[in-house]
Amino acid sequence: MPQQSNHQSLQSTLYEETHTDDSRTHLDLISQDSILDSTSQESTKFTQSTPQDSAKEATLKEERTIKIILGVGIALIFGIIAAILARVYLGASFKVSALLGIIALLVTLWTNKALPLGVVSLLPIILFPSFGILDTKSATENYANPIIYLFLGGFMLATATEKIGLHKIIAKKFFSFFP
Repeated sequence: MPQQSNHQSLQSTLYEETHTDDSRTHLDLISQDSILDSTSQESTKFTQSTPQDSAKEATLKEERTIKIILGVGIALIFGIIAAILARVYLGASFKVSALLGIIALLVTLWTNKALPLGVVSLLPIILFPSFGILDTKSATENYANPIIYLFLGGFMLATATEKIGLHKIIAKKFFSFFP
């Protein structure tokens, strides 16, 4: 029962905020219903917890751990094989064979998604100086490109807009111009 009164108060608040006259459009009904549905799903999501859910969570954590271990293991094997092949068959120097091994490792980690892509993208900062391929300044130089900060700022604004619901308000205002 308290949930229904919460929905009614939310619905009346939304109606008062978005309307000055007594006309309701189809878009307003759809958007209000979708907001109410999402709030009811969010409120019931955290209240229902059963022993089966905790067992499923434990199983999912174990599966994720196994996936990470296997993915990193396979990536290491591919990296080592690539480095050995470059050294033996191509006669490459240590730096070149290490670079090919690291590239194989990073590509494998990127494709099997054992680690998050953000983590994989930061591994060259650690691996290149560790194997003497590049110094730290050269390895981190492209991470500080102004375009990267432009994208980062755009993603932050997009996340903030979505989190506070500004995108819904902008859409309502935009569609209010059309009958």
